[in-house]
Amino acid sequence: MVIVVVLFSGLCEILVAVAGHKIDMPIVAFTGEYFRGIWGGLVMVFAGVFYLRGISDFGEVHQLAKVFIGSLLVWIMAGTDLFALLAAALPSTENGRWINGAPEMLKTLAPPYSPAVILLPFSLLIIPCLRRLQPRPNAAP
Repeated sequence: MVIVVVLFSGLCEILVAVAGHKIDMPIVAFTGEYFRGIWGGLVMVFAGVFYLRGISDFGEVHQLAKVFIGSLLVWIMAGTDLFALLAAALPSTENGRWINGAPEMLKTLAPPYSPAVILLPFSLLIIPCLRRLQPRPNAAP
């Protein structure tokens, strides 16, 4: 299910950016910025492609690596989006104040978020799978 959502969110980001619109829903927002929308959309589409390619034989190490790369792409996009959100919440717009107080900062950090931030907790599910991966005793290095 996450695979389809990652592909769909990437395609939506690309389409919204090409159209030049901005779509805000209660939880998720697709930006209308041309560079961020197309770049972020392509990264999310490729994350979905890596998920699709790696889910076929999930127990095999190469397929697990493809799923990990897809998760890594989601983490990179979510990390940059969270950094941009935090950097936008810190400075104050009022005269005489440089930094926002806690209520103003929390108001700025409220939803809607980008699709990568919404998908971040679901992409972290690869970590327990990587920890359970045991080397085979007779495997060649």
